[in-house]
Amino acid sequence: NKTKMEGSTNELRQILSVPPPNWSPPPGHPPNPISILHASLEHLRNAGEDVERYLFLRTTLEILHGRGYFLSSGAPPSSPAAGGAAGLVGSSGVVPTPLSGDEEQLLFHCITGVRHVILFRWESFKPSFRSCVRDLMMAAGMGLSYSCAGAVAANGANGGGNGTTQQEQFLPRTISMACLSCASSFWKRGWTDESNDAEDAANNPTSPSNGSTNNGGITAEGHQQQSYLENLIRTNIFPNMQRFHGEDAHEILFGYCNSLLARPFEPQQPQQQLQKQQYTAAMSSSFLSLLIGEFTGGNSSARYNLPLEFHRLCHHLFESGSDDGSVSVNSKKSGLDACLHSSMTSLSSLVGYFLANETGSGAVVKQEMLLELGSRIVDVTCDVLSWDFGAGASKWDFSGGNKTRGGGGKSGTKLLRPTQR
Repeated sequence: NKTKMEGSTNELRQILSVPPPNWSPPPGHPPNPISILHASLEHLRNAGEDVERYLFLRTTLEILHGRGYFLSSGAPPSSPAAGGAAGLVGSSGVVPTPLSGDEEQLLFHCITGVRHVILFRWESFKPSFRSCVRDLMMAAGMGLSYSCAGAVAANGANGGGNGTTQQEQFLPRTISMACLSCASSFWKRGWTDESNDAEDAANNPTSPSNGSTNNGGITAEGHQQQSYLENLIRTNIFPNMQRFHGEDAHEILFGYCNSLLARPFEPQQPQQQLQKQQYTAAMSSSFLSLLIGEFTGGNSSARYNLPLEFHRLCHHLFESGSDDGSVSVNSKKSGLDACLHSSMTSLSSLVGYFLANETGSGAVVKQEMLLELGSRIVDVTCDVLSWDFGAGASKWDFSGGNKTRGGGGKSGTKLLRPTQR
């Protein structure tokens, strides 16, 4: 079965160690492993081979699950030697272990590869599969797919300090941000779809058969492989994953982020739980910043393989919503307003937390994770206030620079552009 996880990492490494067909190094530069790796990565992404073998996604799942970053809550533990899907089932007691340097590098390329392949061949993937991968990446990037509780207790019991979590138990920032960037790209790409749901795996009577393709260009084999992977993620890899379905998917998304941002400020929490919630809230803020950045445009627009009109429409809808009924989309509310509401509410809670917990010793302002959370909440606020209001309806460039833009000869309505440091 091409979609089995076991051996995906070794298979991909073997492919990346061999020069792609008809490739030659630049004149005067002999081939080396790094140049071969990047050339092979580019070939694998652009040739579409991953559409058939799903190597990027399979390798991502294998590495993260093997290191304990996907917990199968409530599922019985089993040995990887059992093979097949059963070999991927873990227990809720697994403690994440740090990635090696090679694993981190490969994982980063796999996550960016997943984003590239799905964005460029959007119609080759079932809606339910796309949303499943999107929600999985979002959960992993926010730290929701794993727990640090076991490691906290172990550190305290083994004399590792006062039992607080260690930074290496979270995913490396490069990997977390790559996951969130992937998720935010998928959110933008599907923002104008008639339905963000996408529970069509079991309920689509028009699924292709006998090697034919449906209107989206999905072959029967591709449909089966995607259904297999989706089922594996939803039942074995991360069965408790938060999903975002239906016409209210956008509202559910922002409501969910609001709840994650509010949790660190709830009273009387154990320290280990508080630090994890502060981390998750900080990553939720980073996700909102990335989401705003995707709709702003900038250099990321070339990743979508779509015309300028798509980006103008997304810019307009994210800024103003669709209350005029001019376009059929899932959300009639402004995503920009939702982000500002989230950041301002969180800022208010943060200030209240500081005032309620400051004792004069300065202990509360020395909490590194809390300061990180505050910084990222402020970043979201600045991103919203730096938005190019009205740009989507008239002129709209991809530079993402500091120029003030606007239509009709008027100056733009950009409110704030903080000094870059």
